[in-house]
Amino acid sequence: MLEDVRELVEDEAIAPSRLPALAKLLDNPDGLPRCISELESLKMKLEPKGRHADRMQALIWPLKEGEVKKTLEYLGQFQHSLSTTLTVDQTYVHIVDIRPILIVQADV
Repeated sequence: MLEDVRELVEDEAIAPSRLPALAKLLDNPDGLPRCISELESLKMKLEPKGRHADRMQALIWPLKEGEVKKTLEYLGQFQHSLSTTLTVDQTYVHIVDIRPILIVQADV
């Protein structure tokens, strides 16, 4: 889903002029790139390995409590930032779309 959001922002017909706040969030190194990196890191640690020794190691939980808390805290912050950013951009789009109507009404 995060890759779909990036594709949306990179679509020249839509962004960054239509979704400026989202474009900034996704270009920020602590934004989408870090989120994807955190999720890929978790995936690698949790995926079962192929060899017998690796299968035995898989029986031991691969994550440390502090590491999990830190990752979950970051992902929660990113989710909040993404939600807020989408709200800001949605408001921006509505204002841009309604501005010509307001100008015409003011002239009448």
